[in-house]
Amino acid sequence: MHGRLCAMIALLLLVIGCTKTLPIDPQKPVPTPVPLPSPSVNSLPPWPFPSADMPKRLYQRALAYDQATQKVHLPNGLIVDIRYTDNTRQTVAAHQGHGDQAFNTGSYLAAEAFRYSVTGDATSADNLKRLLQAVHRLIHISDVPGLLCRGLWKSGDPGTTNSGDHVYAGDGDNAGYYYMTDPSGDQYTSIFFGLGVAYDSVQDPQLKVLIRQDVADMANFLWNNGLKMIDKDGQVSQFGDLNAPPFQGFNAMIDLNFFQLAAHITGDSHFQDDYNELANHRFYAQYVGALISGIADVTSYFNYNMAGMNLYHLLRLNNDSNGSMYQMGFDYGWWRWISGDKQSFFNFIYASARGGDDKDQAIADGIDTLVYYPEQLPVNFPKVDLSTQAWLVDYQDPFWGVRQALGRSPVAKFPLPPGFGPPTDYRWQRDPRETVGGNDSDYTEYPGSDYMLAYWMGRHYGYIPAP
Repeated sequence: MHGRLCAMIALLLLVIGCTKTLPIDPQKPVPTPVPLPSPSVNSLPPWPFPSADMPKRLYQRALAYDQATQKVHLPNGLIVDIRYTDNTRQTVAAHQGHGDQAFNTGSYLAAEAFRYSVTGDATSADNLKRLLQAVHRLIHISDVPGLLCRGLWKSGDPGTTNSGDHVYAGDGDNAGYYYMTDPSGDQYTSIFFGLGVAYDSVQDPQLKVLIRQDVADMANFLWNNGLKMIDKDGQVSQFGDLNAPPFQGFNAMIDLNFFQLAAHITGDSHFQDDYNELANHRFYAQYVGALISGIADVTSYFNYNMAGMNLYHLLRLNNDSNGSMYQMGFDYGWWRWISGDKQSFFNFIYASARGGDDKDQAIADGIDTLVYYPEQLPVNFPKVDLSTQAWLVDYQDPFWGVRQALGRSPVAKFPLPPGFGPPTDYRWQRDPRETVGGNDSDYTEYPGSDYMLAYWMGRHYGYIPAP
């Protein structure tokens, strides 16, 4: 505790010291204008189509994204990024992102589950079945039940290598596959999130059995190893300790969600006992109530996405006396910091869990952001640099000193819509005020699971009208 307090004091002093100088002169002439709102208006530009067309256009884009994702982004049933040889997107150079494959697949799994809950159509049912079978392989390919691998691929898949840290060859039914271990909390979070949405959506009894087995195996793996992710080599993985020190609300939130969700899905009483042990005897519920974000997340905005995935199920399923603690962490440790970011996924989580006065505005802001997504799947090119747009840069950013010390670019005064700010792989884990990103020579296409997740969640809750 003493070390952590000293570190926080040092960080605060760094902020105070660094905010005295700015590397960008606010009086510098503005370069060539970019297609953004007027410098005097901190709001989104006009919609690219009439508002009456919104339900149809968002729906058509969701279907187009899904068709493109199914076509090239799911080799071996799991999500990958696709790097092309050039900007025509015709020739595949490599499959990428295996280190985050579990995370990306969990998000897409949740999107398909929300879609199935809305439409009940055969296409989404088939997609769900294939995804759940692939996730099952990811959880069991290592022969250590419940050890969630980060990703897997087949020998010969474009751009892959069959060696490296924590890379192993599959055997038996998995011969010909290679997989990467070194699990972490973000990978488990996304898979638990996706399985939780899928379990309450699917009707197929066999798929429900599969989900119950996978959730039970992961929860037992974590509990039996003392909330540590013991890798295949017998060592704790790099980010594999999920124990929560006093008032460390982030890990406490993750653990409570995992075991409450396991109790809900499996019906096994020992998972409820595990949850009660954490919530009431180790005081994890109180730690969630003391959840603090903000300054610590300048360097890791993706923690807001992790928190949202965990808080969604934690609040949705909770029916005990700890609910007020979880709501406090939700309101003051999470939503307080990102309520103005217009992140559709976050806004819809908030609306589903909270009936506050700003619920309608949160929904409207979430729809606004989805409107601006490109018609084709997002890409990592071209490079965008808005850091010299003096009218746009937020010189009052309270964390500017921290960003400057870390070599980061300044942020914008307001969230930049998709297609106006820098390109990104998964918007909900990137600060929407970032002003620099992308690469002119990196022709990587992303699967668009961020859009599909938010869109189908919005449809599931009735926030987005049917076409």
